[in-house]
Amino acid sequence: MWMMDTKRQSISKIRATTKPNKSPPPSSPATTMSTSSPSPPITPSQQLNGFESFHHHTHPSIPEEDDDMNLPHTSVMTTTQTRPATSRTPSGATDEAMERRVSAERRAKNSLVSARIIQGENTATQLKPLIQQYLLSNNPSACGEHSVTLLTSKVAQKSYGTEKRFLCPPPTTVLSGASWWTTNVDGQHDNATTAFYPSSSGALCTPKLTIHISGEATSQNGALEWCNANGSVIDNTSSLAATAHASHLGETAMSGKCVSKQLHINDADEKRRRVEVLAKIQLGNNIQLGTLASKGIKVISKPSKKRQSVKNMELCIHHGTTVSLFNRIRSQTVSTKYLGVSNSNAASGNNNNNAGTCFVARTGSWDPFVIWIVDMSRSPESASSTPPQMAHHPLNPDFPPPPAIALQSGISHQAPIALHYNQPVVLQCVSTGLVSPVMVIRKVDKGSAVLGGNRVEDLTGLTGGECGDEAIGDPVSQLHKIAFQIVQDPSVAYHNKASYQPHPYSAMTSSDWILPQATHPVTYLACLNDVVGMHKTTTMRTFVSTRPPTSPVSAPLPPWNTDISTYSNDLGDMMVSSQIEAAGKVVRKRRVSCDVIKSGGGSHMMNNNKFSMNNSNFGKAAAATANSNQRRRVNSLNDVPTRTTANMEGGNGGGGRRGSLADRRQSISSDNGNPVDGNCWTEDVSDAAVWTIVGTDSAKYTFWTPPSSTSIQQQQDDDTTLHFNNPFTRPQQSHPITPFPLVNHINSSSSTGTVLITGENLSRDLSVWFGDVRAPLTEYKSRDLLSCTVPDVSLLAASVVVKTDVEHPNLRKLPLLLVRGDGVVYRTGEMYTF
Repeated sequence: MWMMDTKRQSISKIRATTKPNKSPPPSSPATTMSTSSPSPPITPSQQLNGFESFHHHTHPSIPEEDDDMNLPHTSVMTTTQTRPATSRTPSGATDEAMERRVSAERRAKNSLVSARIIQGENTATQLKPLIQQYLLSNNPSACGEHSVTLLTSKVAQKSYGTEKRFLCPPPTTVLSGASWWTTNVDGQHDNATTAFYPSSSGALCTPKLTIHISGEATSQNGALEWCNANGSVIDNTSSLAATAHASHLGETAMSGKCVSKQLHINDADEKRRRVEVLAKIQLGNNIQLGTLASKGIKVISKPSKKRQSVKNMELCIHHGTTVSLFNRIRSQTVSTKYLGVSNSNAASGNNNNNAGTCFVARTGSWDPFVIWIVDMSRSPESASSTPPQMAHHPLNPDFPPPPAIALQSGISHQAPIALHYNQPVVLQCVSTGLVSPVMVIRKVDKGSAVLGGNRVEDLTGLTGGECGDEAIGDPVSQLHKIAFQIVQDPSVAYHNKASYQPHPYSAMTSSDWILPQATHPVTYLACLNDVVGMHKTTTMRTFVSTRPPTSPVSAPLPPWNTDISTYSNDLGDMMVSSQIEAAGKVVRKRRVSCDVIKSGGGSHMMNNNKFSMNNSNFGKAAAATANSNQRRRVNSLNDVPTRTTANMEGGNGGGGRRGSLADRRQSISSDNGNPVDGNCWTEDVSDAAVWTIVGTDSAKYTFWTPPSSTSIQQQQDDDTTLHFNNPFTRPQQSHPITPFPLVNHINSSSSTGTVLITGENLSRDLSVWFGDVRAPLTEYKSRDLLSCTVPDVSLLAASVVVKTDVEHPNLRKLPLLLVRGDGVVYRTGEMYTF
């Protein structure tokens, strides 16, 4: 008993001595930073992982411009210094160490930026002839220019739970320009790095990529596939070694492509609406080049089945924008094949008649295509003999010019033209300039059944189809399934519209649907294994329903649908979207109302003995649905004729429901009195001809570093030598090229002689150059704004790199450059015109 009491007393003493301190723990560095800083504090953990620290294109793992760099060190440590020493716990000591480390990093960054500013002032004269040589070169890659391009889709589906919906098309990183292979003098490289030994000086190693999605906890290492100058893949080790050595010596050019197929977006953050793909680049000499971000990707749960309004810029496909197309059999991701162009026998360049260039289907990579609306008012014969009116794409100087057969207007960010179903289009490869035949884009409704429009009598308005006499359909939406009908003779549509003469009774409409003209055989663009060919249809075109009678009896709205939706006066709201269910029932969604109608005349529904949907007689079911019900669901925009239409046909003037609404619908539901419906007939095209379309974006980063042989003798007593920053050839004295400054807009004021530059990642050590002429003064305003003084016009006119503006011969232009103090030159893609 005495022994047990002794043990209890000893245990109680131990508990008393180990009782935790109830004093509150010290605050984190985030709470001790000054509130004047616009950005969150940088912690050591953020420096170790550049991806987790991504915020507004800034990466704390590299030197960057912080608005709170000049804050005194005491302001950061105020809270911890005033805390009593007795209250410091082990976690508090760790926080203090982290704060000291963060403060030291900020001081180092401030010192580095200040040193770059001084170096930029002292070396501007020596840098000018080097920039002149670079800008005058016909081959900038031979002078050391490098480019990084990140290709992504504009929208991506979110994954829920344990599922993984990989991004389609997969994000692609392209390394181009001068050689990306660097010499590793120590010879130390891991097994995942490809290395060759062209000489005894060291190993020639390939760069390493780490790809990550912003907000995700995981990343993946990227595998680079190298191509030579003509675009063909280098698939054997000996050829790769020889080409890499020649590229390193500047004798040839090669590019690397990394396709990241295993990226997906989880549902951990419900509020996340946009993500970015981040590419972290490490050179073979172990120098961290930096982290670059793609354009923003809109996150969606699934493709919208609703008819999109043309005002929804993000979910519509527009004229002159890039798209990706892929074919997937039975929704199997392993069978996904992307439309591309094979250019193995042709030299690089934008030549539409390259020998050996053809469309192919690939599983490993994809090519972006510019989709153009065909201008049916121009003769195809004259368009084929007309040279391009533009030197390049109006929105991207790296893209080929639009083909002559394409619509030349409506290519702008401010007022883009939305693409609609049943319109004739062409596809143009971005890398080769190859232009497809003229095709009509069709909407795929269920399975492999496509929808088409009613025949239009009045051809003066906006029409589509292969013969120019078909009503257009809904706007084309992101990730929708579509099909391309190949037009046999594009001149038919031109001659039909050119020879059309309006008739006094052209406004009269038929009581039945009418099939548009068609050239047989009807063929569609199809994915046939790895070859892209044509698929001939074997079924007849059938109507999805009977056309609504033209003289409806006015009736009150039913109690279950008394709300009248507002209608937007745009082209997207002119169309009816009909969907076919498995039983052949026609369902019309989106803003519908019920009217009592008279049983109409004879049906134009074709006997559909051959065509079936899920083993059900589609034609009989649709006819029974249309004739059995006197109360029919109709689309409130298109199916109810207006007063004007009824009067023109000799019907009752009160045929329109609610006169004011009918009058308001006059300009929405008709085109010169003809009802417009783009989804009235259907035909089967097989799974091989069904493609998924999605818009794509590209973010290109182009920079140049002075050659390694360049050095500047500093005019000081110690005669030390300064070197320009070149991570590829001088890793011992180099720094990352990020954060990469981006220019979004330039505002030039002739009265004040200044230029305001708005963008991202702007810093104090940047100076503005007008070609080879440095701005007298560059003033840093913020990370998003720079101001500079324009040099004298006589200096700009005397520049050796000045060019005459092609569109305005009386004006001259110079490329606008951002030059960091250590010699890194960033191409902005902007021109200064004077």
